[in-house]
Amino acid sequence: MKLTQRINVILLPVIAGVFVVTSWILNSTMEDQTRLVYEEQLEQTVNNSLYRINYETNLADSIFSQIVNSHEYANYIADPSVHVLYDALDILLNRQREQVRSFMPGLVSIQILNSQGGILFSADDRELFTEASLPPIPSQHQHWLNPTQGIAATQESFLFETANGEIHLGRLHTFNSEFLSTATRRYKDDNKTIYFLIVINMDFLRLGTPNLQKEFEGHYSIDLRINNNSHQQNVSPSIALGKNKKFMSVTFTHPLFLREVKISEQFISQQLQEQKSKQWFLTIALILFSYSTLLSLIHRQIINPVLKLTNQVRSGKSMNSHLQAGNDEVSELHNSYTKLLEEVEKLAQFDPLTNLANRASFKSAFARVLTRSLYQNEPLAILYIDLDNFKQVNDHYGHDVGDQLLVEFSSRLLDSIRSTDACSRVPQDDAVARLAGDEFAIVLADANPDTAALVAQRILDLFKGGFTVGQQKHNVKASIGIAIAPNDGEDVSDLMLHADAAMYQAKSAGRNCYQFFTQKIADAMKEKLDIQDQIAKALENQEFYLMFMPIYSSQTLAIESLEVLLRSTNPLLNKVGPEKFIPVAESTGLIKKIDLWVVEQALKKLHEFNQTINYQNTFSINMSSVELHNKEFPLKVGELIQKYHINPKQLDLEVTETSLTTYDKNSIQVLNELKALGLSLSLDDFGTGYTAFNQLIHYPVDHLKIDRSFVAALNTEDEKNHSMLEIIISMSSIYGLKTVAEGVETQQQLDYLIELGCDYLQGYYLSKPLIEADLLQLLASQSKQLS
Repeated sequence: MKLTQRINVILLPVIAGVFVVTSWILNSTMEDQTRLVYEEQLEQTVNNSLYRINYETNLADSIFSQIVNSHEYANYIADPSVHVLYDALDILLNRQREQVRSFMPGLVSIQILNSQGGILFSADDRELFTEASLPPIPSQHQHWLNPTQGIAATQESFLFETANGEIHLGRLHTFNSEFLSTATRRYKDDNKTIYFLIVINMDFLRLGTPNLQKEFEGHYSIDLRINNNSHQQNVSPSIALGKNKKFMSVTFTHPLFLREVKISEQFISQQLQEQKSKQWFLTIALILFSYSTLLSLIHRQIINPVLKLTNQVRSGKSMNSHLQAGNDEVSELHNSYTKLLEEVEKLAQFDPLTNLANRASFKSAFARVLTRSLYQNEPLAILYIDLDNFKQVNDHYGHDVGDQLLVEFSSRLLDSIRSTDACSRVPQDDAVARLAGDEFAIVLADANPDTAALVAQRILDLFKGGFTVGQQKHNVKASIGIAIAPNDGEDVSDLMLHADAAMYQAKSAGRNCYQFFTQKIADAMKEKLDIQDQIAKALENQEFYLMFMPIYSSQTLAIESLEVLLRSTNPLLNKVGPEKFIPVAESTGLIKKIDLWVVEQALKKLHEFNQTINYQNTFSINMSSVELHNKEFPLKVGELIQKYHINPKQLDLEVTETSLTTYDKNSIQVLNELKALGLSLSLDDFGTGYTAFNQLIHYPVDHLKIDRSFVAALNTEDEKNHSMLEIIISMSSIYGLKTVAEGVETQQQLDYLIELGCDYLQGYYLSKPLIEADLLQLLASQSKQLS
């Protein structure tokens, strides 16, 4: 790809990345600012509500003052019996109401009540010839029900709800005509108390002010509770903002009511989304503008000088290997090439992600330090570190987060090496390395086991309480293996191999610990190598053979199937048993040859049984978990079925539950391909892999082989063990799966499993694994009994 094309490919993502990150940061800041603005707006609307309440209350007081001080009221009080004076006051009230409503449309009515609470005057919207009525005045404000002598002039407010659900404010003034001048009190009345009631529509408390409706477009709710607490008339109103993940709210506490306004998070999110859309549109426009501008400048300042340099190279003019003096583009480019060579050399020696030494440079430096240590007769330690559960980080959070974790661990690993450590004698660039993936190594010169253990523990302490990267805490630990030279080896490869083996021993010991290489580990390594050699020889010399473990029907106790078991005449393999040599075969890849040998020999024997003794039941063959990732395995099995003319329904393949603890599409595909051949599948050792029943829908299995540990637990008195078996068998029946109980050792276990409805039974109480001759004798005996 030419330089001009590379620039086009690289420039746009870089510019886009810068603007996208910047826009993301701005969006994050904008979100907080937007929420703050909405909070201020919400608080302002409530403040406006308070202002409106105070304003209209004061206006009501002003209306009262104007009426009381009017000539019409004074004349009426002087002689209430004169009809003309009554009409004059009535006209005044209605005129006053209409004038006020021109600038306070919420005014509902103005009423004057006598000392018994009867309506004397009422200026309202009632229909003609309709009798005036009192609003629902709270009982504590109906003073005429409990009159007192010498009552002073008072004014008080209350809220009430009308029949149509509106919220009204009542402003009640208690007035005594004694306060009028003597000249105007010609009329003598013992009940001089008069009540002025002014009613104002306050339904905005329930529906919200126009500003609130305009700002939040109906995406709000109001919770209004009327208190009318007369004891708190002098208490100042208060406003409190509240925050919730699902809404934003403000609470307005008033002596007359408690009002909470909530704004839905959906509305806020919608507004934020609109702002983000505009922000991203502007970002894209800036990206395109910046890209075109920079591209033009790059062509002028870079592309043309590069073309000039290219022409010089093509013309045969060589470039010196040293840096050139000068400020022209060709000199700078030449110098850049020279520096690039230095960078390439650095990349060849250091890990690009963590900037630690890579495996090659570490081994080279390790060899130099080891040679010097052996010459000076000084001990040397190597720590082999592997991160536990690191794969889960990649699987759950992605490889980018995994890379961040590796970088962070590398930094903390370097910080954990102090100047007092022996490895300070080794340049730190060579002392710490990332070998591969999540594997690291440290070399400690002139270090005894105590020093190595101290550094190892310091590394383990990095993971106490989890390993935090950014804002996320990860459940990552470390397993560390330690090898000491010259006791554990005098060669770089041997020491690294032994430290690696000690690290795996640390994993086996429970992880999150360190282990020194010991003779026991050395013996285990030797045994593994010996087993590996003997497996190869056993395959070559045909030292494997089959045994058969009968599986019985729980209803008839007749043999329904035969589990094929692998055994060996090789002395070492016979001594260690399949529990040891099968895992070694799996780790070395020899298991694939063993699996095909077992399948072919089993099918060959099944064909022979079909021909000689008319065997009609199934063979159950154990399948290694390695085959779940072997796409050719189903094809090979299909070929062997055809080769030996076997009915696939007579074949059952068993796979352990632990090999399917996580949902793996490739494994499920292999199982489906095997199932498509017409054979059946069994999930072996069920209960040991923590598979949930709802996961079974992903696995095309027909049988569950209950692990022998559940059957053995029947000998205890713990009811939980009994209940677990009942649950497994009941749930298997619901999912349409047959159950096989392994490890039946007693008559009590047998009876209990039959009672629970387990379909098939297997164990030493019924039959031990049999060689072919003993099996044929048992099958013949059963055939006679059934006939």
